[in-house]
Amino acid sequence: MPFLPVHSDQQLLRVGAPYLTWGTMLFCVMIQIWLSGLPPTGEWQAVYAFGFIPGAFFEGIARPNAIDVLPVPVTLITYQFLHGGVAHLVANMVALFVFGGLVEDRLHHIRFSILFVGSGMAAALLQGAMFPHPLREAALVQADFLIV
Repeated sequence: MPFLPVHSDQQLLRVGAPYLTWGTMLFCVMIQIWLSGLPPTGEWQAVYAFGFIPGAFFEGIARPNAIDVLPVPVTLITYQFLHGGVAHLVANMVALFVFGGLVEDRLHHIRFSILFVGSGMAAALLQGAMFPHPLREAALVQADFLIV
């Protein structure tokens, strides 16, 4: 079984409580609950509407109307709160619980939020640059199977 830390003995020294970390965790869980309550078609539409689509960002590939709810650059932020299932969510929330508060304590709230959002944006751009046309993205853009 892989090692997974679930606790840290380090004390918070600068902030009273890691509110941004806790808020981010709560928001991610709420998003996952919302997505799991949608019918399969609605879930995929939401994931593609709020997820980062490299072809739409880098090449301006048009998105179907059902998922074209946000400007494409905004999805660099919104995708960070989506997860590929409960296991992905739990793993990320455990890591955020153990380390997020400590990082927020060291950087304070504003710099922590800048680091969190900036790192996520950089990750999306790097992945999109390396894999600009994943198969499911091409299927989404070229077919109307999600639009019912």
